[in-house]
Amino acid sequence: MRKYESQFKRLFVFFLALTSIFCKGQIVEGEEYEQIDSLLNSEFEKRSFQGAALVAKHGKIIYQNAFGESNMEWKTPNTISTKFQIGSVTKPFTALAVLKAVEEGLLDLNKRITDYLPDYPKTPGDKITIHHLLSHTSGIIDFPDIPGFEWNLERLGHSQEMMLAYFQDKELKFEPGTNFKYSNLGYYLLTVILEKVKRKEFAEILQTEIFDIARMDNTSVAKFRTILDQRAEGYANTGKEVINAPPWDQSIVKGSGDIVSTVEDLFLFSLSLFSNKLLSQKYMDVMFTPSLPTKDNYAYGWFVSLPDKHSGPKWVRHSGSINGFSAILTHLTDDNYTIVLLSNLHGVKTIKITEEIKKILYK
Repeated sequence: MRKYESQFKRLFVFFLALTSIFCKGQIVEGEEYEQIDSLLNSEFEKRSFQGAALVAKHGKIIYQNAFGESNMEWKTPNTISTKFQIGSVTKPFTALAVLKAVEEGLLDLNKRITDYLPDYPKTPGDKITIHHLLSHTSGIIDFPDIPGFEWNLERLGHSQEMMLAYFQDKELKFEPGTNFKYSNLGYYLLTVILEKVKRKEFAEILQTEIFDIARMDNTSVAKFRTILDQRAEGYANTGKEVINAPPWDQSIVKGSGDIVSTVEDLFLFSLSLFSNKLLSQKYMDVMFTPSLPTKDNYAYGWFVSLPDKHSGPKWVRHSGSINGFSAILTHLTDDNYTIVLLSNLHGVKTIKITEEIKKILYK
């Protein structure tokens, strides 16, 4: 018996050693690894980044590491397993869920809000289509347009009725389809429609149709009251000090910013998405086609590079910023590179850091 116990202990120690190496991001030693690590350490030292990062080439992780603390009061370090609020990086998941419903024949991109929600006010509801909501071309207002919402009402729990009351009767910013205006509330409305046609909660739709298929075991729509293993606390840098981020309730960002995830799980999402495990190529092409390329480069849930505006390799990406957290997921489509940055620090310049990482990859 002692012989087997001894063998087990040796195997266990060996496993821990491998895990330690993996968690420190030492996947591939080399010039790229060292340069990316140097860049992120520099950003961390300037208090411009803390959190976790992952870079993959051709489906293989070449870099991952973590910086700073997930709980600064308890001095708990961030790791690559730390779970972060991903903010608006939620929107690619919502857009994907909508397009899967379109693929199944449950939704039509050209049908209107009132076709699915008959009680929705007709003045805007008869004009706005699913396409308009996905592409931020609906003209629906956003949080800054609601007096007293940000830093005040946002900390309160909201029912669906309360959320719809903020915008469903409000005048549109423009005629649907004629302009671009980013609207978190438009994406909230997409979840209401999805739940109606699927007869399921939005969280369940994401879990069964995306997270489970992509094997994203550390991703969820988690409320703040939920005890969630390895969840990071959120912070903000005032320029003079780092402080606890103002409170907010996840009920207000349903479909637009309510997902909690890890860098590795977002990489797994990218792998599954771009290998057509989650959506057919027909609808992948639809998802990455910008609606108004002369006005903005937003498609369905993703910003995309435009040949006449963006030089260098083609990319699709979405960043996110929410009280205490910053995030970005970028996929370089021609070369199958993925870059993920998740931070529990508000206001991190994730696009700028991603661009610096891209320079290293394309040297």
